[in-house]
Amino acid sequence: MKTVLLLILTAIISYCLGNMSGSMILSRYVFRNNAVRHSRMESPLTDFFRDYGPLGTVMLVLFDLAKTLLAVLIGGALLGLVDQLLIGRLFAAFCLILGHAYPLLFLFHGGKALLCAGIAVFLIDWRVGLCCWVAYIVVFVFTRYAALGAVAASALAAIFMWIFGFSGLEGMLALLCALIIVLRHAENLVRIIGGTEPRSFDFSRFSKHGADGSAPDEEDEEDYY
Repeated sequence: MKTVLLLILTAIISYCLGNMSGSMILSRYVFRNNAVRHSRMESPLTDFFRDYGPLGTVMLVLFDLAKTLLAVLIGGALLGLVDQLLIGRLFAAFCLILGHAYPLLFLFHGGKALLCAGIAVFLIDWRVGLCCWVAYIVVFVFTRYAALGAVAASALAAIFMWIFGFSGLEGMLALLCALIIVLRHAENLVRIIGGTEPRSFDFSRFSKHGADGSAPDEEDEEDYY
C-alpha cells in the first residue's frame, strides 16, 4: 500500500511538472509575447530559436533541465523509501514526459518531449544517455531529420538499458517513454515517408519570413503551449 501511494504521489508531481510549459512561461513573462506559435513542420526548440534566438533557446533548455531534474530526483527519493530508487526515477521520467506531451492543463496538446527525455535518460544512467545521444546525432547528421534521430534514439533506449543489465520492468518503463516520443513524432515520420518533411537547419526558416520574403503559411501554424 505504501508503494502504491508513493507511485501515485510521484505520478501527480511529475505529471504536473510536465504540464509546466517553458515555451509559454518564457515567452509571456520574460519576452512579453502572449502569442506562442508552433509550426507543425518544425520542433518546438527550432521554433523558439527562430523567435527568440540563442539566448531564448538556452533559457528554454535550462527550464526543461530544471523541471526534469526536479521530477526525476523527487521520484527517486520517494520510491527510494521502499528501496526502488531507479524505478522511481524511471516512473517519474515517464509521467513527466507524458505531462509534457499530453498536458491536461492545455487540453492534451503539448510538445515533443524529446528534450525532457534526453535529459532524463542521463539522470537515470549516463551510459544509456550517452548511447542514445550518439544514436540521435549519427542519424541526424546522416539524414538531417531531427524527428528520425529522436525516434531512433528513443527506440534504442530500452535496448541499451537491457544491454547494461537493467531489469525487465525498468526496460518496460523506458519503452513506454519511447512510445510517447514516437507517437509525438508520428506526423513527422509520415511526412518523411512522403518526402514533405523539411530537413533541419534550413536557416531561411529561422526568420518570420521565408527565403523569398513571404510570410509563413498560416495552415502550418498552431498555438503551442
